[in-house]
Amino acid sequence: VTNNEGHPIPDAYGNPATPFIYGSGQMNPNQASDPGLLYDATIKDYALFLCGSGINATTILPNTSFKCPENPPKAYQLNYPSVAIANLNNNETVTRTVTNVGGKSE
Repeated sequence: VTNNEGHPIPDAYGNPATPFIYGSGQMNPNQASDPGLLYDATIKDYALFLCGSGINATTILPNTSFKCPENPPKAYQLNYPSVAIANLNNNETVTRTVTNVGGKSE
């Protein structure tokens, strides 16, 4: 996996990360106060994620007009740092949108 400049995504020690490291929840408390990048996701994004997981709309957001679309987005399309694709048989492109809230060196 590479970043937008084509360089390998590093682990906490600067080495190329492996699939076991991506999104593994490793936490550095000092860096948590300056996250650098934010993955923008709204309650609607999470509701659509749950729709794609087969959960009923009235369970997700009861007492609202929210309805699951006929063809909900795939679970891996949630704008979230981790990526998981079940039964991957072909190439798949996964896109994430982030906001830089850190310095320009990040």
